[in-house]
Amino acid sequence: TQSTWGRKSSDVPSPSYQLILINMSTGRKRVRTAEIEEEVVNTSQRVLRRRLDPAVATTKQQETSFRVLAQSVLLAHVWSPSVNPRGWWMSEKLDGVRAFWTGSELLTRQGNRIHAPDFFIAKFPRCQLDGELFLGRGEFQKCVSIVRTQLRTDDLDARWKQLTYVCFDIPSERSPFERRLTALKKTVQESGSQYLKSLDQTVCQGADHLQTELLRVEALGGEGLMLREPRSRYMNGRSHTLLKVKRFLDAEAVVIGHEGGKGRNEGRMGALRVRGIKGMKFKIGTGFTDTERLHPPAVGSVVSYKYQELTVAGVPRFPAFIRVRPDVAAKTIV
Repeated sequence: TQSTWGRKSSDVPSPSYQLILINMSTGRKRVRTAEIEEEVVNTSQRVLRRRLDPAVATTKQQETSFRVLAQSVLLAHVWSPSVNPRGWWMSEKLDGVRAFWTGSELLTRQGNRIHAPDFFIAKFPRCQLDGELFLGRGEFQKCVSIVRTQLRTDDLDARWKQLTYVCFDIPSERSPFERRLTALKKTVQESGSQYLKSLDQTVCQGADHLQTELLRVEALGGEGLMLREPRSRYMNGRSHTLLKVKRFLDAEAVVIGHEGGKGRNEGRMGALRVRGIKGMKFKIGTGFTDTERLHPPAVGSVVSYKYQELTVAGVPRFPAFIRVRPDVAAKTIV
């Protein structure tokens, strides 16, 4: 655990560790000491994993640590044809709600508790898991509705029984992906939970194999594919060890206003005015249903859109609305 990124403090008794984070662009140091069992840091300057010792850490420390982990799960970059996919692990990109299992509860990407019924998580393992709550292809909005509802009813419990927690990683494991994948399959199998499964992974044979699988998944109503670099470690935040593959590019933006429609859309929304990554402002005028134009996404909400490419000025070309993203916080669009 000793490295230039994090080292065990000599003046703090075990199991306390002192974490030193160095901002490579400014050279500034930030020191954090916490009563933890293990603290490991990767070169993205974020905590890779934090496994609290229940005998030492308070409940508040545990909750804070798990929220940090949930807010910094591994995220993907977009695959480029310049990257040879041969040998990478390939899986379907799920259309679900990202969820982090702490060993005792599910958390959203914002670190908020997901109020899953007891029967759903009763047989989940004690280790940390990274995955998605999944209802089915094209069922994202229904899935979000189930996950966001807190008031327990017999009807809601029946809807939760339609969900599955599909896991694709074990963040607490320090081993390469192949060993984590083996451990994940074993963990899921031994749990005996009908609501828990591991995501199927296939070794990609090359670009042709990738495109064939992409077309197959899209024909079934799937979103696209994910590529995981062989022998890669679990990293926090966005990493080039995980790549998403789609025929269209997509991104998120914050709604900052509405524009009235013309012609057949007169009297209802014609376009959304949005703010994307790096503060870029633009309009999204296509992709909406008649109902969505009558009841457009609220100002301040986050939406997903697809586009073909970026212009020289960095503006998305031909952006089209996909859906509202209640599972993504506006403050993360920077």
